[in-house]
Amino acid sequence: MRRELERRLARLEAVESIRRKGKRCRLAANQFAGGHPVAAAAGLKTLEILESRDVYERIDRLGEKLYTALQEVADDVGVPVNVQHVGSMGQVYMTDEPIRRYRDTWAANGDQFADWWLEAAAVGVLFGNPMQSERFFTTYSHTDDQIDRAIAIAEDAFRKVDHDYR
Repeated sequence: MRRELERRLARLEAVESIRRKGKRCRLAANQFAGGHPVAAAAGLKTLEILESRDVYERIDRLGEKLYTALQEVADDVGVPVNVQHVGSMGQVYMTDEPIRRYRDTWAANGDQFADWWLEAAAVGVLFGNPMQSERFFTTYSHTDDQIDRAIAIAEDAFRKVDHDYR
């Protein structure tokens, strides 16, 4: 990541050099807030923090704990759920069908997911947003106790949406 950031900063310097010579140049606005030096400095500092702490190990461990437990409690309750995750990023699909590609998600029950999400949100746990197509994440600031609480609340929410949705 650091190399990519340094590469982009070099590109910004090249663009500025071209501008000083009077040639027209266009820079995409999505690159470090249009090349603003404060945004670039913040990006570099973020990379330093990521390199000096166990950020990825922690968020991936918490993600594994959360997403594995969500599948287990849904299975225990009997709600058809397919939990997909990679590291700290995951999603709950209300289906017992395998998810191999995006189209497979279309058969998942969006109404049941929204109800499950609202049940959890009503007691203070947000699993992303109520759109089943969105992902949610574990973060460095989450604790094991918070993950345990989220799992317990998710289980209760699964029980509340365990009914026919036809």
